[in-house]
Amino acid sequence: MSDLLPGEELSATSPSPSPSPPPSQPPPPPSPPSSSPRERSLLTHLAGHVSAEEIKQIARACAVYEITILRNPWIPDRIKMGVFPAQMKFLSFEGKEALYGGAAAGGKSAALLLAALQWVEQPNYRAMIMRRTFAMLSKADSIMNKSIEWITGQRDAQGRRAVWSSSNKKWTFPSGATIEFAHCEHEQSVFDLQGGAWHFIGVDESTQFTERMLSYPKTRIRKEKGDPIPLRWRGASNPGGVGHDVIKKRFVRDEDGRDPCDGVRRRFFPAKIKDNPHVDEAEYRRDLIESGIDPITLDQLLNGDWDAIAGGRFRQSDLRTYTMRGRYVQLPPLVPGDPPREYRWDNEPRFMVVDPAASSNQNADYTVCSTFQLSPWAELIWLGCDRFQAEIPEVPERIAAQQRRWNCAEIGIEAVGANAGVLQLAARCRDPILPVTQLRPGGRDKLVRSTTASALWRSGRVFLPATPHVHDQWTPWDDRIVFPLEDVKSELFRFTGIEGQDAHDDVVDTLSYGAEWAACAVPLGETETPGIITEADGMPGVLPY
Repeated sequence: MSDLLPGEELSATSPSPSPSPPPSQPPPPPSPPSSSPRERSLLTHLAGHVSAEEIKQIARACAVYEITILRNPWIPDRIKMGVFPAQMKFLSFEGKEALYGGAAAGGKSAALLLAALQWVEQPNYRAMIMRRTFAMLSKADSIMNKSIEWITGQRDAQGRRAVWSSSNKKWTFPSGATIEFAHCEHEQSVFDLQGGAWHFIGVDESTQFTERMLSYPKTRIRKEKGDPIPLRWRGASNPGGVGHDVIKKRFVRDEDGRDPCDGVRRRFFPAKIKDNPHVDEAEYRRDLIESGIDPITLDQLLNGDWDAIAGGRFRQSDLRTYTMRGRYVQLPPLVPGDPPREYRWDNEPRFMVVDPAASSNQNADYTVCSTFQLSPWAELIWLGCDRFQAEIPEVPERIAAQQRRWNCAEIGIEAVGANAGVLQLAARCRDPILPVTQLRPGGRDKLVRSTTASALWRSGRVFLPATPHVHDQWTPWDDRIVFPLEDVKSELFRFTGIEGQDAHDDVVDTLSYGAEWAACAVPLGETETPGIITEADGMPGVLPY
């Protein structure tokens, strides 16, 4: 099998590749493939419609696909003939990261296995495919068993076979290339990969993995200097799962609602049931609908909807929004047909809730500072939100930046365990002085604490900004901060309150405290609401320091 390596130039008159040398000799430099008559006809047709650069990109994509798939001896002919356009685009992409998927029956596992096989004729090529658990990896229709079905019985041009090791779950090819299968059930399992190095890592059902499980293996994608084999990470997944937010933000839509992919180093390839010609779409849809699965999962599987999120405590249909116009907050009318309502936000008291997370580690929880106020119509208006990862000494300055913007009457800080240090440092702040008071969970779990918030949400009395608006009075160092609208909505809509099922719940925690304050409609330091330490508890509102 010839090789097209990164940086090669294509030519319609390039000579055909020379035959592969005997295994004992080093491979010669690869030669660009000649264009097939069909390809030359396609390029001629496109000449008057697209630019020369676009033609060059199309020609290269065709060549990559022909060399790594159509001429690949380890892919059965029946599989080659069955590859459909959505998979072809995915397999022709040469960037570092790509995600393929969306709806069920989109051919995800087959596309991922084909991607892993693309460079197995290159000596010392190393690939690994991962699933979350061994049970997922070893079931009858798994990607590992699919590889055994495909590769067993295939031979290369010299009549040699690949060797399967059932104990190591690894294929070894005559070129010396390997494809191995692994699982990563627990976050600490990622350290089993230490010392390893792979050209390719594929993650099947990527959204079943946590952020650490997804990020750490990427540090193992590496090669020696001068190695011509491309480095690639490929994922395949439906929406849903513990890693849904991570995958969505990296490939589908970021926190500002924009496409996070540049199309060169990273790209998302959506796939739906209709893309797969081998599936009876009508029958498959009918089977899914009649299966009795919940509406959220049904929408994820049928339509590949990354905004259909399981949870249910804060339903997307109950979302209410406001717009900011200078110092005015504009709300929808109470009676349809009436003009919008508005009021000056600086005429109503504001309060801030801080839920600290004492770590800047990217896999840790987030510190969240949320600013709320009650509208004249007794609605909870979520004015500001700063969501970040930082060590304890850095948090008070972020609180201070929010205070300079909103001038809150009170700032409640959840101070439990090590996070008590945030409250103590904030109480010492003098520029500006921070009117802090301590918040406590009161022994209640997160689901119980969210009861008041979810009740307000269901009644349509919690308002988020309609857009991630940029405020006009941020301090200079903080002028890039906007309301992290996508992150806030994603966490709210996914929140279950079930231990171990929510990737993050820091935003929900701040809303829970804010809703309790709103329900009492009195300053934090005077309320008897559970979870708030007050003078009535026989303790000062601020910890001693």
